Amino acid sequence: RRHRLKLANLQRQRAVEQERMRIAQDIHDDLGAHLTRISLLSESALARLPDPAPTRSELQRIWKTSHDVTCALDEIVWAINPRHDNLNGLLNYLTNHAQENLDAAGVRLRLDLPVSLPAVPLPVETRHNLFLAAKEALNNALKHARASEVTLALHLDPDPDPGSEPGARRDEGCGGGAGSSVFALLVLILKTLGNRA
Repeated sequence: RRHRLKLANLQRQRAVEQERMRIAQDIHDDLGAHLTRISLLSESALARLPDPAPTRSELQRIWKTSHDVTCALDEIVWAINPRHDNLNGLLNYLTNHAQENLDAAGVRLRLDLPVSLPAVPLPVETRHNLFLAAKEALNNALKHARASEVTLALHLDPDPDPGSEPGARRDEGCGGGAGSSVFALLVLILKTLGNRA
């Protein structure tokens, strides 16, 4: 009986994962294609407009809005896709997100990551919440710290101490260690997760 219940739970879990994958694919294919078309059309129209033109600012807002929605959609697709329910999926997406945003702001990104990552599964809610925490920390570094460099670090500690600091702090911002150590909380959480592998 216990074996049948376990098998039924595994089948339900598999069905949920397949549905998540289908939804992620549908969102990516359908909405993503339309948003890309809006972005390309507005960009093309901007290129043909004389400067100055009364409609230029409106077209620029359309392009910016479509770009922002495309980024938000990409995050949703990543969050619901079960292929990324692991530590590697989180770190890859977080690294790309940080690189794009820091490049745009002219801030250096320094990576301090293991050469190889353990196969640590992450439930979708945990993975997404960790990403949102890191995203908020990154936004704070860009808006408030005026950091010249931001470090994304992951140290897999075999004996993590929840009350310890994840490493030496180095302040590249305007105080409070908000520059290079901006991902301190995330690192501390991931240290614990890595220990469970």
